[in-house]
Formats: sequence, C-alpha cells, structure tokens
Amino acid sequence: MDFMPILSKILEAVLSVVLPVLAVALVSAIVALAKKSWAQAKQASPEITDVLEQAAKFAVKAAEQAGAAELIEDKKQYAIEIAEKWLSAKNLNIDVDLLDAAIEKAVLESFNDVDLLDAAIGKAVLESFNVDGKKNIADSK
Repeated sequence: MDFMPILSKILEAVLSVVLPVLAVALVSAIVALAKKSWAQAKQASPEITDVLEQAAKFAVKAAEQAGAAELIEDKKQYAIEIAEKWLSAKNLNIDVDLLDAAIEKAVLESFNDVDLLDAAIGKAVLESFNVDGKKNIADSK
C-alpha cells in the first residue's frame, strides 16, 4: 500500500492549521520589536524622533496617494525614499531600520485600528476553516 497520498494529506492538514498561527505570531513579534526599538529611540532623543514621526507620517500619506493613483508598486519602499529625502532636506541622517520602524508605526496609526487589525487576522484564520471549525481537505484537491 502506498502511504504517500495519506501522508501528504495529513501533512497538508497540519500545515494548514499551523501556518496561519505562525504567521500571526511572526507579525506580532515584528510589531513588538518595532515598538521596542521606537520606544528606545524616543527615550534617547525625543526631538529627533518627533521629526522622524513627522517624516514618517508625511511619507506614508504620500505613498498611499501614489499607490492609489497606481504610480508606484512598492508603497513601503517609496515611503522610505520620501522620508529619507524629507529628512535630508532638514540635514538629518537617520538609520534606515529606525526609519522603517517609524513608517510601520505611522501606517498602523494612520490606517489600522489595532482591534480591527486583530479582528481581520482572526477572520483570515477562521476563513481557512469551514463553519463547523474543521478544515475542508476535500476543497484543497
């Protein structure tokens, strides 16, 4: 008897349950790390972080508008470039990782209600299951 089809279906079922949970955990860890980095930077130099927050908010709005007009493909990269140019005009050189964290924070604050984001993630996980809570393996053929 060939066990590969059975093993394949079992592995598929396990991964379809585990991967969404791991994805949520990974996103949560990244957000927590970004918040921690931002808090440390804000404590070290509040004046610079205030300017950085302004640059990030400006860049996020510009990227959102350019993305809506389909002028760009990668909004995050565009936002980083805009923020770097804005800060350069003010003679400030900021680490790209810190700028990235500030932009992520601005995106979360501007466009996402944290409760709404949690609900959307939960809904995405639940949508991978049937109404009765069991994975529909037959649909994945």
